[in-house]
Amino acid sequence: MLTRLASFLLLLTFVITPAWAQKPTTNSTTITYACETADGRKLVSDRPIRECLYREQRVLGLSGATLSVIPPQLTPQQRAAQEAERRQQDAARQAQERADASARSLLVRYPSPASHDKARAEQLQPLTERLRVAQEEMVVLEDTRRTLQQEMRPYSSPADAPMQLRERYEFNQRDISIQQRIINNLGTQIENTNTQFDQEHQLLTPYWQQRSSANGAGR
Repeated sequence: MLTRLASFLLLLTFVITPAWAQKPTTNSTTITYACETADGRKLVSDRPIRECLYREQRVLGLSGATLSVIPPQLTPQQRAAQEAERRQQDAARQAQERADASARSLLVRYPSPASHDKARAEQLQPLTERLRVAQEEMVVLEDTRRTLQQEMRPYSSPADAPMQLRERYEFNQRDISIQQRIINNLGTQIENTNTQFDQEHQLLTPYWQQRSSANGAGR
C-alpha cells in the first residue's frame, strides 16, 4: 500500500504544474492606431503613425471602438505662430503692468478728475500768458515792418536806402524771425502739455470710476 501511495504522489508531481512554474497570463488589450493622411489615405498601425504626426490619430480597442484621441502635433509654422502670440501676450501683460504702476503713482497726485483738471490749468496758465505777450509783441513788430516798408518805398532797392533805415529794417526782420520761433515753441509746449494731460486722463479714468463706485457702495 505504501508503494501505491508513493506512485500516486509521483504521478501528481508530473501532472500538476507548480504555480511558480506556470506561464503568467496577460490581460493587456491590443490597441490600434488609425488616422487619415492629408491626401486621404487611411492608415492603421500597432504604434503611433509617423505619417500622421500633424494629424489627429484615434486609438482603437479590439472591438474597433475609439479609446482615445491623440491630438495632432503643431507644425513648425504653427509653433512659430504660437510663440509669436505668446510674446505678444507677454508684451501686452507687461505694458498693462507698467500702466497700472503709472496709474497708481498718478492717483496719489490726482485722486479725482477735478484735481487733474486743476493741475492742467495751472501748467497751461503761464504758457498761455507768455504766448499772449509774444503774440502782442509780434503785432508791434509787424506794424513796425509795415512802417519801414513805407519809408523804403521811394528807393528802388534796399541797398539804395540810407544806412540807418536799412539797419532798422534788417533788425526788424531779424526780430520778427526770432519772435516767430518763440511763438512756435510756446505753441508746441502748450500742445505737448495738453497731450500729456489727455493721456493721463485716459489712463486714470477707469481707476477714478472704480474708486467712485467703491465709495458709492460703501455708503
